[in-house]
Amino acid sequence: MNFKLILVTVISCFTCHSAYACQQSNLAQSKNKIDAILNDIMKNYGFVGGGGISGIKQLATNTYIISLPQEERVDHFTYELKTKPNCNVVILKKTESTESQGPRNIK
Repeated sequence: MNFKLILVTVISCFTCHSAYACQQSNLAQSKNKIDAILNDIMKNYGFVGGGGISGIKQLATNTYIISLPQEERVDHFTYELKTKPNCNVVILKKTESTESQGPRNIK
């Protein structure tokens, strides 16, 4: 009898929670997050002399880092994101950092 009570509670809690969460698959949510990051980069990143994007990596569920190589450095942008119940993505925080590559010896 206790088993039925626990099962009903778990099902009702899941139903209650899912009404307030994005119903897309994890893959679709990841795509939306990457799209939001790329839209922000296209809109706000002015340095276009490098080689484009060298990496996009998910560090945690809602944290991504994007790397853009330039002549003697790599610009990194770390994004903290939130997926709203309607599946729209909001950028909560963006942190910029630069990694120096030093001069290259090309022979």
